[in-house]
Amino acid sequence: MIKLDTVSRGLCAISIGFFLALGLFPAFTEHKEGEIAFTSNRDRNKEVYIMNADGSNQTNLTRNPADDWGPAWSPDGKRIAFTSDRNRNYEIYIMNADGSRQKRLTRNPADDWGPAWSPDGKRIAFTSDRDGNWEIYVMNANGSNVRRLTNDRADDFDPAWSPDGKKIVFVSDRGTVSGKLSNNIYTMDADGGNQVNLTNYPAFYLYPAWSPDGKKIAFTLCTGAYCDIFVMDADGGNQKNLTNYRAADIDPTWSPDGKKIAFASDRYDGEDDTQNWVRVLHPDRTKIAFTTMQLPKHIFVMNADGSNPTGLTITFDTFYTSFIVTDTHPAWGRYTDTHPTRGSYTDSTQFTTTSFVITVIILTGIFLTLIVKRRKASSA
Repeated sequence: MIKLDTVSRGLCAISIGFFLALGLFPAFTEHKEGEIAFTSNRDRNKEVYIMNADGSNQTNLTRNPADDWGPAWSPDGKRIAFTSDRNRNYEIYIMNADGSRQKRLTRNPADDWGPAWSPDGKRIAFTSDRDGNWEIYVMNANGSNVRRLTNDRADDFDPAWSPDGKKIVFVSDRGTVSGKLSNNIYTMDADGGNQVNLTNYPAFYLYPAWSPDGKKIAFTLCTGAYCDIFVMDADGGNQKNLTNYRAADIDPTWSPDGKKIAFASDRYDGEDDTQNWVRVLHPDRTKIAFTTMQLPKHIFVMNADGSNPTGLTITFDTFYTSFIVTDTHPAWGRYTDTHPTRGSYTDSTQFTTTSFVITVIILTGIFLTLIVKRRKASSA
């Protein structure tokens, strides 16, 4: 039996260290959780921020004196669309996921807002009042070929694509229910055809969001003074209240794997809520994101069944009693290593070419050393 000398043992240890660092032993490495973009006024105007899925590393991306809000991730996680009034009316903009290369897409004197990417990343649906009332429009991802999808005297808004790109879910206030004004949820084909009413209740349905597997739709339902996050089957059946709390909880957004929900809430439960807001859950990409309509607003995360709601963003209310920070419009996107300056880590299945080459060289050296030792032992 050949024994390794001190140098060989050291080289082996270094090689194992490289393998562990590179994530080739995934049991010892941390997987990426995706990232959450959101809107915050903590800099005294609305800006688009980004943070890790555990609430850490919150970073201002837009840094503009105008109001920037309502982020939407591209399917590949490399770009973010958002709404801005930097041209004195609301327009759709796009930027890289690190905030660079901010570019205006729509150019119309009316208000364009609420972008939503198609699953293939080639189109963006949005809401506009350019024809007199809110309607759903779609355009190419570069801003060209704008087309209207809905054409109703009522207001149609809040579009979201199905994962297969064949359907768009949206909200409309067309008609009344039991003689009461209400918003209800509809679906339509991606070309605007076959519009179908999914809900029919005298209340206000808002912010529908398709689950990544296409089987569920999360949404906000407001009745009276409170709003809750609900989920239903994609055909409108089996509606279930996830939050069921005396507060305003809105804006659901699914995690990439559909198992979690990140959100913000104005809920109070008799405890020191500044402590509740800063509790950190280690998310494993199994939750949804939503925000509250009342002040103050903060992003939370919960399991997809509504359990274990935990705060992600910290409020500055304690420090500025005359100014209330609100964090809203969360959007959960897949992680890509497009902005290393934020201190992001790499996926457990990825490693750099340089590190791989170094590891191969070290292992080759160990192997050759063992061959030489064996030949010397055989000739002795």
